[in-house]
Amino acid sequence: FFGNRADLTRLIAFDLETKKLTPLAWEGTTANGSNILHVDHENETILLQRGAFRNGERRFKPEVIKVDVRTGKFDTLMQPNPEVDAWIADGKGVIRASVGNDRDTGKVRIMYRSGSNGHLETVYNKADPTFTSVESYPEIFLDEPDMALATSNRDGFQKVYKLNMKTMEPVGVPIFSVDGYDVSALIPDYQNNRLAGVSYTSDRLRVRYFDPKLAEIQKILDEDYGPGNAVIGSYDKSYDRLIVALAKPEQRWTYHLYDIKTGDFRRLGYADDTLRNAQLNPVKMVRYPASDGESIEAVLTLPRHRLGKKNLPVVMITHGGPFGPRDDASFDGWAQAIAELGYVVVQPNYRGSGGYGKEWISKGRANGFGLRMQDDLNDAIDYLA
Repeated sequence: FFGNRADLTRLIAFDLETKKLTPLAWEGTTANGSNILHVDHENETILLQRGAFRNGERRFKPEVIKVDVRTGKFDTLMQPNPEVDAWIADGKGVIRASVGNDRDTGKVRIMYRSGSNGHLETVYNKADPTFTSVESYPEIFLDEPDMALATSNRDGFQKVYKLNMKTMEPVGVPIFSVDGYDVSALIPDYQNNRLAGVSYTSDRLRVRYFDPKLAEIQKILDEDYGPGNAVIGSYDKSYDRLIVALAKPEQRWTYHLYDIKTGDFRRLGYADDTLRNAQLNPVKMVRYPASDGESIEAVLTLPRHRLGKKNLPVVMITHGGPFGPRDDASFDGWAQAIAELGYVVVQPNYRGSGGYGKEWISKGRANGFGLRMQDDLNDAIDYLA
């Protein structure tokens, strides 16, 4: 597009019985055609948010279509709206909210409706002067009227709250929080109207389940494969059959089908058919002192052929953003490739990185935009030396 390479995402339905492949809504789709908002298992349809060809102010705005996964036929439910950058559905497949960003004013607009009838009305339209994402977006709509679950950093870190969608104010005390880290995502149950668990990143991606059965399954997986090495990716309605991804920090993921009733644990495939489940260069999280005394986390990947040796060359990889993203102790293709050549690789989560609360993001702007970030990078080299 306009001389630049871009990824175009599309969906294909696969019929397990006939082995037939059906492209889903490729015609008329622009860049992103794979964002599923809701799955109706009984009627075998999905709600798909996609970019669509439009003129004028709706040109780059998404629409929502209802797609029959057997035939690929679809109907348009929500036309592109100049004020909408993303649509949000509830567990019944009803579009209940939308989010838009005004690049000129910095305002975030959230629109909401109580049910399938009525129009979306603005319930939030503010700019964030701190640039720390103080907005709360509904992630799970509860069966209680006008109530949803969301995360908010109003107390410094992203915590889980019940949210009144009429007032956009949290109700009561936080439902869940993690000391020193942000909650990154909510995990809904099969019906998408209740909280089954939450995920957050400390040294690695971690999951805490509130559903008793899922919590017991995760406990068994942690005992068998080590904490953080097994992640439940999907499950059926009764939680009897699950897709589980396995990987240590220096491995690519391997996917398995786990049948709770029979105990069968069958490999489905590898994320990388070349590397498979090979353990490559060891990865760990370290903390180092910055020159002003601040403690900073960083990912360290050590060359497996030079373990125990000193005076090794160092390559630093910095994450993008620079505000918001972060690195963790999991498989990184660039870090592994460079470590395989004999280098120590360090990836600092300097001030401004995400996942450590809004104060940490604000510190990335202190004392001159980005200057303290560069000091944090220099300090990582001093620490390794």
